[in-house]
Amino acid sequence: MVRVLKPDSNIYQLNTHKSRISLHTLIDQCFNGKSNIALIQEPPLKNGSVIGFPPPLSCLQTGQNPRAIILHNPSLEIWQLPHLSDRDCQTSIWRGGFSKPIILISAYWDINFPTIPPLLKKAVTEAAENSYGLILGIDANAHHPAWGSPNSNVRGHLMETFLNDHNLNILNEGNKPTFHRINCNTHIDITAASNAVIPLVRRWEVLEEEMFSDHSCLHTTLNPAKTFKRKYLNLKKTDWSIYVKELNKVDWPKINLTSATEIEANCNYLTEHLNKALTAATPIAYITGTHRKESWWTEDLRQLRRELRSFPRSPNFQSPDQKKNIKPLKQTIPK
Repeated sequence: MVRVLKPDSNIYQLNTHKSRISLHTLIDQCFNGKSNIALIQEPPLKNGSVIGFPPPLSCLQTGQNPRAIILHNPSLEIWQLPHLSDRDCQTSIWRGGFSKPIILISAYWDINFPTIPPLLKKAVTEAAENSYGLILGIDANAHHPAWGSPNSNVRGHLMETFLNDHNLNILNEGNKPTFHRINCNTHIDITAASNAVIPLVRRWEVLEEEMFSDHSCLHTTLNPAKTFKRKYLNLKKTDWSIYVKELNKVDWPKINLTSATEIEANCNYLTEHLNKALTAATPIAYITGTHRKESWWTEDLRQLRRELRSFPRSPNFQSPDQKKNIKPLKQTIPK
C-alpha cells in the first residue's frame, strides 16, 4: 500500500431513520475525496443487513438489524473491533498517521434502555487504558444544556456524567437543533472527543443540507490523515492461457505421500505455484477510495429527486396542490 497525504478528514454523523434515500443523499452530497467517515445510526436494512451504500465504500456492522454502523472510504486504514461492537455500538480503530490511533464509535442509546450501554462503557474505558484518541457519535435520546438542549432529563444527566467521568469533550456548539419533527425541535445527537483528539479538530457544525431524515447531519473536520492506495488482482481479466502455461513450467514431483508432514509440505508447494501462476496471468488493479458516480446523474436530476421525495408518500397525506403537481413531476424524471 502506498501512503498518500490528503487534505481534511471528514467525519459525518447522521441518524438516517432507516431511510435508504437519506443514506444516499449523505453519500452523494458529502463523500467527496478519499478521507470520509460516517457514523450512522438507524441505517436502512433489508433481511437484517445494511443496504444503500455503493461500492467501494466499506461498511462496518455487527449482528442482525444493526442500529449503529460505520461507513468509510477503503483508502482509510480503519479496522473493526469485534469484541467492542454489537448492533447498538460499532467500534473501530483508525490508524490515520496521527501520533496515536483513534477509536471511532457509532452508538445508539435506545429510548427504552435507562442506563448507559455496557459495551459503550467498555469501549471508552479500553480506549483510555491504551491511551488512544477517541471520537464518539451517538444518538443519545437525551437532553442536557451541555449539548445545546434548553432543558435536561434523567438520561441527559446520566450521559453528561458519563462523558465527564471519562474526560470526553462535547463538540456540539450553539443551540441549533439536531432533531426535527412537527412542533418538535430538540438536541439528542452528540459528538464527543477525547483530549488527545481536540488539537486535531478544525471545525464542528450542523449541516444545512436536507438529508431526508428527521435528524440533521453533524460534520466534524479533522486535520489531514494518511490514506492508502490498495491494490488487488483483477480476476475478471485473468489470461488463463498464461496461467496454464506457467503451471506447465513447474517441475511437479511424483512421490508417494506417507505422512501428514509430507502431505502438508506438498500442499504448500502446490499453493505457492498456483498463486505464482495466478499473479503472472492477472493484471493488478487499484481501489481509488471513492465511490463511483454514474455519468448520467446530474445536479438537475438530483434536485428533481429531492423535490419529488419531499411529497408525502401516501396520497392520504398529500394536499390538493401536491396531488396535482406530483404526476407531471414523476413524468419529468427519466426511468
